[in-house]
Amino acid sequence: MGEPRSVSSSQALRLSNTASVLRLLRSSGPATASDLVERTGLVRTTVHAVCGELIALGWATELVPIRPVGDGRPGRSARRYAFRPDAGFVVGVDLGVNTVRVLVADLAGTAVAEDSQRFADRLLPGDERLEVARGTITRVLARAGVGEQDVLAAAIGVPGPVDQGRRRTTARPELMPGIAGVDLHEALAAPSWVTSVDNDSNLAALGERWRGIATEADDVVMVLAGERMGAGILMDGRLVRGRDGGAGELSFFHLVEGVGNTDGIAMLARELGERAVADGWDPPSDGPVTAETVLTAAADGDSVAVGLVDQLGQRFARVAATLDTLFNPQILVFGGGVADAGTGFLPAIHRHLPDALARIMPHPTPKPPRIEASTLGDRVVVTGAVRLALDLVDDHHLGGRGAPLRSAPRATVA
Repeated sequence: MGEPRSVSSSQALRLSNTASVLRLLRSSGPATASDLVERTGLVRTTVHAVCGELIALGWATELVPIRPVGDGRPGRSARRYAFRPDAGFVVGVDLGVNTVRVLVADLAGTAVAEDSQRFADRLLPGDERLEVARGTITRVLARAGVGEQDVLAAAIGVPGPVDQGRRRTTARPELMPGIAGVDLHEALAAPSWVTSVDNDSNLAALGERWRGIATEADDVVMVLAGERMGAGILMDGRLVRGRDGGAGELSFFHLVEGVGNTDGIAMLARELGERAVADGWDPPSDGPVTAETVLTAAADGDSVAVGLVDQLGQRFARVAATLDTLFNPQILVFGGGVADAGTGFLPAIHRHLPDALARIMPHPTPKPPRIEASTLGDRVVVTGAVRLALDLVDDHHLGGRGAPLRSAPRATVA
């Protein structure tokens, strides 16, 4: 085979100009040619030529011109251009322990269709688990009216470290039976999709910073604390994954006094509630005791449940103090399956936080970190998956990292 042809300086300049205009249209909304000239520094003829190329490729459209506003004298209407969010789509997948959730979004990140499916058994074999996930993806694409050929990128979140190729997880067998070592791109995505697999806590951090409580922060620690705890870490707006994808694994908590393991809020609240029932507590709701049972009863003033939540607050204050000492984030966010009820235990965490910080750094006692509950609930991971998929589109389809600009999947759609 011959050597690959190098890109000429003129071709590189053309690609750079096209990518600059495309990114502006995508991030800033519709713009006139004058707007684009001012923001890019390109001459008007180049701007119109680039926009014409983007329209031909299906990434942009020309809007109705704006009539000039002035003294009433006739003038030339300003040509306006806009990015086409429907030029392609992305798929976000949260492949969890108990549930798979799938979200299809356009290239503006707007949800088009979404659904989730609970696994029949948390120990469901891997092949059956993947079959349920594939069926959910197919169903959501059909609901969105999107064909596989219209999807540009997908991101998949899993509860465990992911190797450097970001396609395989090393999740513990008890969390994801039969999934460790499986190439999830081959198992779940179409061959034409650019696909990334990442830890669910990492995606939760991306989602919370993009659409949640942490939108104003660059340094974020996001703790998924449903059945188990894992952390997604953003420093200067970038994910910290570590050498083998294990930066947010919190197994060292077994060394932390008063924490002891990575059991999450849902698991501990349920266990505390079950013990209280065995000791004679009569919870206000019928049925098996869940985390929501305990948190809701505490919010309603049940004295036993209030005491249980206080125990949770003491433990997770030590979790927060430890993570604050390690990473010193602007904001520390707790999320997961009980995030919607999270405000119930936040006051308890804040009550115990000064003592927890003083135990770690007694002189001087550090300033308490800002701690919040996720505002995205059980959609936090799939929201982050969409964000990562959109970044993949930038890098592989829209001229990012020197990638060639190809025709949009829906280039012929009016």
